[in-house]
Amino acid sequence: MSTAANPQLLRSLAVAGAIVLVVGVVAHALLTLVELPPFARALASEFSRLFYAGSEFTVWAWYTAVLMATVGVGLGVIAAMRHRAGDAGQPYAVLAAVALLLSIDETAQFHEGLSPLPRALGIGPLLTFDWLVVGIPIAIIGGIVLLVVSRRIDAQLRRGLIIGGAVFLFGAIVLEGLGGLLLRTIDVDAVPLAAPGYQVLLAVEEGVEFAGVLIALTAVLAMIEVRGIGGVVTLSLRGSEARAATVES
Repeated sequence: MSTAANPQLLRSLAVAGAIVLVVGVVAHALLTLVELPPFARALASEFSRLFYAGSEFTVWAWYTAVLMATVGVGLGVIAAMRHRAGDAGQPYAVLAAVALLLSIDETAQFHEGLSPLPRALGIGPLLTFDWLVVGIPIAIIGGIVLLVVSRRIDAQLRRGLIIGGAVFLFGAIVLEGLGGLLLRTIDVDAVPLAAPGYQVLLAVEEGVEFAGVLIALTAVLAMIEVRGIGGVVTLSLRGSEARAATVES
């Protein structure tokens, strides 16, 4: 018997994420703040291109998107098993859809498309990233809706998702807002987007968001128990309110 919420697996995911984050930020900082010899500069440039958390379409963006998608898939599995057991699976399905949407946004950067809206509404100039003007109200409204939806799910899972979501939003809204404020107060021509303070804040922000995703993933995987007996794999639900719902393959 084995459970999906394997502590060793979760630790490995956390360590792998930390390595990718640190390597990308350090490489980008060296590339922009230090005079490097040609070979070292080429190496730092490649590591920055692949891993830097401040850029799009990187290994870091892919890795966090995969973990978010795993949260969504796990919630979808729980929804299907609840439905099979005669329980209401719809709240889990709604949460699964939100997690999958967030995983897509992690690479597609839909939220960046909100940036022109404040200027179109006559708001500005702003002291931080423009998209936050629209993103914050969306996050508040969406958070309230999800809190209402989550009242109908398992209590232990609900706590984990709320904590994970709060940690993620703290990084995505508060810390990213502070990063935007720092960028707007820097002479970009003199210090191109890579002031040491911003690099540190970026690493903390991305690390906090990553921690929120891991907390949510831990809560989801803790609900799913995997048993392997005689070549037959059986999934069942755990948790304070779980009924006997199993799926065999």
